[in-house]
Amino acid sequence: MTMGLSASLGVYGTGPLARTVTDDLGREVDVHDPPLRIVSLAPGATEMLFAAGAGGELIATVQYSDEPPAARRVPRIGDVVTVDMERLVALGPDVVIAWPAGGNPAQRARIGALHIPVYEQEVLRLADIPLSVRRLGMLAGTEPQACRAAHDIETRLAALKATYAAAASGRPSVLLQVWNRPIYTVGGRHLMTFHTWGPHASSEYVHDETWLDFHTCQSGHKRNRENWRFIEADYARTPTRPCMDME
Repeated sequence: MTMGLSASLGVYGTGPLARTVTDDLGREVDVHDPPLRIVSLAPGATEMLFAAGAGGELIATVQYSDEPPAARRVPRIGDVVTVDMERLVALGPDVVIAWPAGGNPAQRARIGALHIPVYEQEVLRLADIPLSVRRLGMLAGTEPQACRAAHDIETRLAALKATYAAAASGRPSVLLQVWNRPIYTVGGRHLMTFHTWGPHASSEYVHDETWLDFHTCQSGHKRNRENWRFIEADYARTPTRPCMDME
């Protein structure tokens, strides 16, 4: 496998990369002019690419990339945990779209080491969705379609905000669906937390929220990560909350 991957390095070393785009983490990524050969390593990124008008540039994706229906016709090369690196390299992608909060960090690093551009796509809040769609449109050269989709999302979000801001009851009640076979949710007797991605702790994002019962930390599946430092920092916060190592 190592020989095969090394032999393919020349594919990415030939010809200048013509453009620099910015991904959702603020990183600059050098890519060729569109149309691009895109591989998506996350179902959410796949759906966002279709929303941005770039579905036709997708040459491969991963398991559970089922929305929109057209995404089901895109070849699979793995799942969110592991992808077939030999197949990925053989496809000759111009860029790989990855999810920094999940997936396989070691494989992402390997893809970058093979000189394949890696674009990190991540949405943390509803308001981030249209921004991410626009950036994907800039990456894929589909700005007009991406801007229309982003505007539609912004319009729908604004309508929801206006509707519930005017409601006499204030904030709406919410059903959090954890799973659908069978359907189940959470109630007043469950402990709630935010499972972050590595190497991070949930306290970097939330702490004073009334729904939060305990913190978590995650190493990013790396050996020798000093997770105790996350826990030590959490115990120094006020109010003090329990912290669980989620590895």
